[in-house]
Amino acid sequence: MRVVKHFSVVLVLLAFVLSASTAAAKPLTEKGLTAMVADGPGDEKIVAKLKRDGVGFEVNADVLERLKQAGASDAVLAAVAEAGNSPAAAGGGQLITFDAVLELLDNGWDPEDVIAKLEKSPSVFTLSVEQEKQLRDAGATDALIAAMKGVKQGEEKAEPISDLVIVLDVSGSMKETTSDGEAKIDAAKDVVSELFRKIPEGLNVGLVIYGYKQGCSAVKVVRPLSAYTHAEAEGMVELVQNLRPVGNTPIALALRTVGEQLAGRETYCGVILVTDGLESCKGDPAAEAARLAENPLLRFGVNVVGFGLKAEEDEATAKIATEGGGKYYDAQNRAELLAAVEELTGRVDDGAVPPPVNPDARKGRRAVIVATPKFELPAMKSIVLVEPDARYYTVDGSAVNHAEKYDEEIRQPNADVVDIWWVPEEGIPVLMVEDFNNPEREVQELRPEDYLGLVRVSAEGKPEETKIVLTTLDGDEDYTVDSYMVQECVGYGKDLVVPAGTYNLWIIEPEKTPTMLEKDLEVPAGELTPVEN
Repeated sequence: MRVVKHFSVVLVLLAFVLSASTAAAKPLTEKGLTAMVADGPGDEKIVAKLKRDGVGFEVNADVLERLKQAGASDAVLAAVAEAGNSPAAAGGGQLITFDAVLELLDNGWDPEDVIAKLEKSPSVFTLSVEQEKQLRDAGATDALIAAMKGVKQGEEKAEPISDLVIVLDVSGSMKETTSDGEAKIDAAKDVVSELFRKIPEGLNVGLVIYGYKQGCSAVKVVRPLSAYTHAEAEGMVELVQNLRPVGNTPIALALRTVGEQLAGRETYCGVILVTDGLESCKGDPAAEAARLAENPLLRFGVNVVGFGLKAEEDEATAKIATEGGGKYYDAQNRAELLAAVEELTGRVDDGAVPPPVNPDARKGRRAVIVATPKFELPAMKSIVLVEPDARYYTVDGSAVNHAEKYDEEIRQPNADVVDIWWVPEEGIPVLMVEDFNNPEREVQELRPEDYLGLVRVSAEGKPEETKIVLTTLDGDEDYTVDSYMVQECVGYGKDLVVPAGTYNLWIIEPEKTPTMLEKDLEVPAGELTPVEN
């Protein structure tokens, strides 16, 4: 038997927080600057761009002479010289472009000196075959190319990973276009869709989205960290393709949510954040990344892919990777984004793939298995097969059989129809499946996310001992709350588990009459429905 280590990497594909500007600014290349001089937009505009965006090449006497011969004025040459002496040009912790590396090699720099310069920069490159050829023709060594890809000299291979969480940003700025004119939301959705088609089976995979509606609390765990199979791929692709860009960009809250997903896990973990802009909800993503990095199991670090970033946004975004102990990648279009994601996910270990299930192995006995849920539920006490028409307070007395863990067979002594109840550690038993029928002698598997949903009520400045109650729609008067109660808890911020359906939501403050907070509240299966009081 092969023993497989389980390493947990959360791939936060916090996809694509976009900036308010449509044009993605980058440091000027010598070729680009020469073209600007030739096109003649005016010294004032050229100088302003140089001051704002800097240069992505080594400034020396030969370069200044070439620019002068191309028609650059003294004012432009002075601005180029000033930009060339800036920390960005010197590589003092700032990004270095591909063109800048070629420029250094063309100017006779030793590859070891270029590597030393790269070590001061958070830049990581996803190199095509043609780009590698350009570098080698310019004198690049294997060590330099490896350094550009983010592999440090003597660095050990990254730990194999078997858990993957993708966090996708669907904020309103996703409507903007990339530098090649494509809508960023289209590029993002296609890249993530392809990712779901290629993820190895057997990984624990999760999906988090944010910006799916207005407000800075719009962060949702769409698929909690759990086992993934290729049979789910097209369903996940359909889900991703139906996303629409709407709200804000709470990067810090999304990283905090990742921390909640990782809490209590005893596996190696890491994060990948893909973003093309800055936090818009007054959070501190770098600080949240640093908190994640306090976890000694976060060996993969917080890796950041910058998508279409403006020059002034690069440093702040790269800081998230620095504080999180990860690497920074720069992607300006669909092809570069795909290359960066493929390079990162290429580290995923596919050794954790479970053996295929033999369908005949589940014949000959009548039982039901309730699988580990793919979204986060509160602690489960038991799953009980119950005679039909029981109420939550008669579950124990009507029980046929039960299990205290997920993925355990619950045997059925005969073919009689039963109800299946999900019983929490705290709260009211929930009727998960009504009139379950298993006429054949076989084992059937059910998934909680197909039947159950969550409601979480949040509030500030309200009494902590407030009771929160969900009732059926028949419970529409304050004196009917107890009679038609489906689930309850005491205190805000807790998850109430109920069968997917429509409910009335009540708030009962101490010594006060119940107040209906929401009428006809829709609770979908497999999702958390947040409500603000």
